[in-house]
Parts: sequence; C-alpha cells; structure tokens
Amino acid sequence: MRANKYLTTDLRKLKYHIGYFRLTRRFLKLDLPRLTTEEKKEIRKTWPGVTILNMDMVHARLFKKIHGFSPYYLSPCWYNEIRGKMNPKNQLYALENKALCDIYFPHLSFPEVYLRRLNGSFFDKDMNYLTKEEAKKLLDSYDEYVIKPSIGTEQGQGVKKVTKKMNCDLDALFAEEGLDFIAQEVLKQAPEIERLNSTSLNCFRVTTMYMENQFGFSTALKVGKKGAVRDNWNTGYWVNVNNEGKCSKYGYDYEMNPNEKTDNGIVFENLQMPNFQEMINHLEMMHKKLFPNCGVIGWDVTIDKDYKVRIIEYNLWDPGTNIEQFVCGDFFKDFRDQMLNYLKH
Repeated sequence: MRANKYLTTDLRKLKYHIGYFRLTRRFLKLDLPRLTTEEKKEIRKTWPGVTILNMDMVHARLFKKIHGFSPYYLSPCWYNEIRGKMNPKNQLYALENKALCDIYFPHLSFPEVYLRRLNGSFFDKDMNYLTKEEAKKLLDSYDEYVIKPSIGTEQGQGVKKVTKKMNCDLDALFAEEGLDFIAQEVLKQAPEIERLNSTSLNCFRVTTMYMENQFGFSTALKVGKKGAVRDNWNTGYWVNVNNEGKCSKYGYDYEMNPNEKTDNGIVFENLQMPNFQEMINHLEMMHKKLFPNCGVIGWDVTIDKDYKVRIIEYNLWDPGTNIEQFVCGDFFKDFRDQMLNYLKH
C-alpha cells in the first residue's frame, strides 16, 4: 500500500515535469530575446533563497518579449518553491473537491448542483443518497448540464457540456470506476460577455493575493475561439483586464500570438467588463474571510445574465500564475518581500 502511494505521487510529479518541459520546448521555438548576464544576476538577487536554474530562463525570456525585462516575473518552478510555503497543502487540498465546494462554502455563488458522485456513491444537491437508477433519472430530467471531475480539471480537462440532443451514455459514465464528478447548471452569461463568443463560458481568472494583511489582485479575461465550448488557453484567448475593468489591446492565444479582436470581430482594447468592481470586492471579502491561510488563490469567475457574480471554481493548492503573468505582467512585484518571508518559515 505504501509503495503504491509513493508510486502515485512520483507519477504525478513526473506528469507535471513532462508537461512543464513540453511547454518550455514549445516556447524555445519562438523568437525570444536573450537575457543578459546582468539580468540573470538581477533575477537571482530579487529572489534570494529560491532555486533558479538557467534552463528555466526561457519563461523569463518570453516575459521579456511581451512586457520587457522584469526580475519580478516568477517562472513556474521558482513560484512553486514559494507556493508550497504560502499555500500549505495539508490545510487546503481537501477543500478543492469540486463535488463538495458548495457544501463547504454555501455563501460562495457556485452554479447549482444537480448531482455529485463521491467515492462511487451518488448524492443530490442536498447530499441525499441516490441509487444509480435514481441518479440517472435525475440527470435525465435536465435539458442540459455541465459535468466535470471533482478533482483535477486543469485547462478544462474532462469538462463537458451535455444536452439531451447529445444522448449522453450515462451507463458508461456511471460505470467508469474511480471517477468522481459533479453535474451542475449551465450558467447564462451577461450579454456583454456572451457576445465575445456565444459557444463558451467566457470567464475571468482573478488571481488574489493576501499576505501579511496586504491584498492585491490581477485579472485576465478568458474568451473562447469560434465554436469552442471551453475558454481555456489552448482553445481561446487570454486578455489582461486593468483595475478599472477595461481590457487591454491584445488577447494572446496558445502560441502567444497577439490578437486585437475576438474571432467574431469584437475589439478587445478598452472593452468594459460589467460589474467588475463588485466581483473584485466579493473575492477580496471571500479570500480574507474563508482562506486567510492561503497566500494566492486563482478564481474562475463570471457575471451571469442577472449581473450577479458567479464563482465557477477556485484553485488553492496549485493556483497557476504562468499564463496570467504573461498576459498581465509582474503582479507579484508588490508582494516580493512577503513571499520571501514564507521561505524562512
């Protein structure tokens, strides 16, 4: 049993590193500026105590290409070293089960839950136990829903939108051993957001930082490409949104190509996002109240058709910040001292 546990952990680490180096290799194909010797020294001076290898400088080079050089950009490997201290896994990991988030935190405005599967058993939104047949009948009563694994949906992996027209094979889904999932409502977006791409749920990735009583945030808008169901990086564009809720000039695709418009011709620059300040205020309050032991949180949020803030999910243990920094800049600059303090604990 113990050997299997360690093997599973090592395989997860290997999967992460393979994905990381694939990303690095893809960036190496781009025409990236070199870092000078002085710039490399400045990075190491800015982040003392962090293991910074030359092989990881490719991400800093890409950041330099987009924004100009900054020693405050944190590459994934460097960031992960600090993140393990800022966001303690033993306190946070259990809270990331998407099939239980609405139970843990009912005051967060998640999509309505229709059905959840936990350890192979089925439950309705109120945690009433259901047989397999009752669960199937319940899902059959809805015209559409979103279904996703309860753990591990990076870049939208395993997330599906199901409609009655699709004739989803629920027997095959329910028979899949070890698959815990949640089925929930399909959110209807505010028209200003939906018009950017009507086939996907276009949402915000808001990175909130709360360290030593200092709060900050950075926001990127994720917009799906034409016909895409998801708004993830490999199927859409990421656009910086400033602190007043206005989009910047470019949206970046999976190859980091700058695009000035959505696929249906809407210009990104100065596009005002609805209820932006209300969204930020809500996330600040929730971060401080619910997760004071978490330095950085990655929230996926949208504004629904009634202009209410709706939280799709939060990421506590592993809130990615690589794409966000490429799009939004060096937003960790103001928190550099606090982040280094975590390394001393």
